[in-house]
Amino acid sequence: MDKKYYPIEIEEKWAKVWSERSINNSDANESFAQVIPPPNVTGTLH
Repeated sequence: MDKKYYPIEIEEKWAKVWSERSINNSDANESFAQVIPPPNVTGTLH
């Protein structure tokens, strides 16, 4: 594992994979719902 992080290389690699597999494509006629998580807890819960 590399000691440094090279974001451009990683992003280019995965953008190519997603494009080849049509991962980011969607059908405009297909409906969907996106669940948004609750806000982060910044204090104690109890």
